[in-house]
Amino acid sequence: MAHNILVTGAAGYIGGSIIADFLTRNVIPKEHIHAAVRSEEQASALSTLNVNVVRLDLSNEEAILELLTSNSIDIIIHTASAIDTRVTLPLIKALGKLRTASGKPVYYIHVSLFNVSVIREGGKEKYLSTPIHPFQTNSPKKTSALSAFYPNNNWPTTITSDLDAIFPTEKSLTHPYPVRSTNIAVIETAKDQDVTIFIVVPPVVYGRGTGPYNKLSVLFPLFIKAAIDLKTVHQFAENITINNVHISDLTTLYALLVQSIVRGDKIASGEEGYYFGIAHNTDWHDIQSRIAGLLASRGLVTSSEVRLWPSDQYASDALGYPLAYLNALWKSGADLSVERPRSLGWKPEWDRERFLREIDSEIEDVVELGRAKSGMMVDMHRIAKK
Repeated sequence: MAHNILVTGAAGYIGGSIIADFLTRNVIPKEHIHAAVRSEEQASALSTLNVNVVRLDLSNEEAILELLTSNSIDIIIHTASAIDTRVTLPLIKALGKLRTASGKPVYYIHVSLFNVSVIREGGKEKYLSTPIHPFQTNSPKKTSALSAFYPNNNWPTTITSDLDAIFPTEKSLTHPYPVRSTNIAVIETAKDQDVTIFIVVPPVVYGRGTGPYNKLSVLFPLFIKAAIDLKTVHQFAENITINNVHISDLTTLYALLVQSIVRGDKIASGEEGYYFGIAHNTDWHDIQSRIAGLLASRGLVTSSEVRLWPSDQYASDALGYPLAYLNALWKSGADLSVERPRSLGWKPEWDRERFLREIDSEIEDVVELGRAKSGMMVDMHRIAKK
């Protein structure tokens, strides 16, 4: 049976890289791939891949259903927004209606990421307090939501593996956390709609993306850009061990999931379908020390010495990151066990040693590409104000 796939957030760092990787591997023939974007500029960029590009309002269930029905799309990879159910649940509900009409299985792969945006105004970044409309040219940018499973974000230390009872634990926690709330909503909606669902939870992603529009990741470029602007590398006092994955290894995980679907393999889904995309761990201080030396050698900072941030507010302003989420995403970490991706045959090619050895490429990307074309922070600021 031929499968047709829709990738939302196709102009983004992860979504664009997934499509490019799928074409390289011939996971799905290009004529069976549909790429959802927000703007004509993005559509023009994606057209170079020779896939089916569509501007789609992800909050419009009827428009989604029409697209799915007319193109026999039975797989959706959603990378556009992971904490705004207004653009996640319509996708699942439309798939459910297609399932009822066709009587055939349908699949939804949800990337669990923070999704946030800013606009440029007067040469500076301005945080928005309301979500960007799907047709605005500023598209959201993503950063790791693995922090939802960190102890200092009220996650129990007894749940440390993607084989553990993650969904029941998420439901049992009373402490509000946007990613966890969305995970619950999408799983329960998918169950009601008879949609097979998988949740991919990436850690901090790095490496140059392969999509045609946005090639920059989030945290490391933010850190490098702040250091260049300040002419000094800073770090927090806490030397946190963070989880990482190279973008090429992450897209491989998506390819393995889709290939399993195409083959009809019986793999974990629904309440048991969490896939932690962790390739390796790295200490923040090791990363910052290495980057400081490389920036100094390029003459981009005045010294290879790494200084402590004077205050969290200073760090928030310099990094362009909401103060409310500074602890959650810059000062958090955990030792999490990755089992389900390995069961698919996932073998990451990047490890800690290779990352640190080739980390100068992160600097080169910032120097060459500047800022990512997509924005950052809207959902975090909206939620932080509640």
